[in-house]
Amino acid sequence: MKGLTAFCASGDDGVANFQARSNPSACGFTPSFPATSPYVLTIGATQGPEAGQPEVACSSQTGGLITSGGGFSTFTKRPDYQDAAVNAYLNNPANNVPPRTQFSPTGRAYPDVAAMGHNYPIEVNGAFYVGSGTSASTPVTAGMFTLINDQRLAAGKSPVGFVNPAIYQLGGNKSDIFNGITKGKNNCCAGQPNSQTCCQYGFQADVNGGWAPITGFGSLNWDKLSAYFTSLP
Repeated sequence: MKGLTAFCASGDDGVANFQARSNPSACGFTPSFPATSPYVLTIGATQGPEAGQPEVACSSQTGGLITSGGGFSTFTKRPDYQDAAVNAYLNNPANNVPPRTQFSPTGRAYPDVAAMGHNYPIEVNGAFYVGSGTSASTPVTAGMFTLINDQRLAAGKSPVGFVNPAIYQLGGNKSDIFNGITKGKNNCCAGQPNSQTCCQYGFQADVNGGWAPITGFGSLNWDKLSAYFTSLP
């Protein structure tokens, strides 16, 4: 109602969430709140370009150390602005969607978009290390929209406000603002390859590069994103 967009990380442990990270008996579909709120823009994670490789969903199975969280709320109904994109994913047999009895297909689906989330150089008190997480991809995305708002304010325009409906309208029109992701699955928790918890079920990236409950519509092309949102009245 205030015309603001809040950004939220989708989580680092796939569909099972952190409870299963060291406890395979906790495998299942455990949505993360507030990532499932319809009033936030939820951000997943990708990997690949940081190593000169094609962009895929970030997962511990592919050496990403974390796995992009995603799924469906068991408490909050899916907002109307998601219907077309989510139904297209669920109704495509090529996406190998898990049995619908295992999750809530009519719940708020997440994430909405994604950004690179692997191997960020981090400095703490003079010491450097690399880290991975949706806690990295989320502030990067929030920073993009902060820069867009800065440009709009400088031009005498209002901030972009609540962007979720616009994101889904753009995604439904297959806008090239998004870098669609076609590879990856979120059945494993965060961890080192071959030692992490991997569950039976998870959601895979959309085979056509559309919306999916692992990376949303994919990562954002900054130049095209900023050009579009700064051009709006």
